[in-house]
Amino acid sequence: MVEYLTIKEAAKALEVSPDTIRRRIKQGKMKAEKRPTPYGEAYFIADSELSPAIEVVTIARPQDTELLELVKQLHAELQELRQEVAQLKEQQTLLLQEPKKRPWWKLFGS
Repeated sequence: MVEYLTIKEAAKALEVSPDTIRRRIKQGKMKAEKRPTPYGEAYFIADSELSPAIEVVTIARPQDTELLELVKQLHAELQELRQEVAQLKEQQTLLLQEPKKRPWWKLFGS
């Protein structure tokens, strides 16, 4: 049995906006039936129309290689920042280990 979806449901299934679904219907890339509802006419899309559209959406998304490259760049930046934090911690430790100087007013009394 054919199941029909509203524009909003089809958009959610394809992970696109409802406007994209409307645009595809208007351009003839997707078939839909206009049916009366209690709130006026609305488009209903057969679930069989979503299969070809899912393939188009999958192909149109950014390539995994681009995402992997971005992850590599972010990982390199993270390593650099971790090294910088380690250096700053070392400097902080050295500064805290310096001998404490006497307050200036005690210099004149002894």
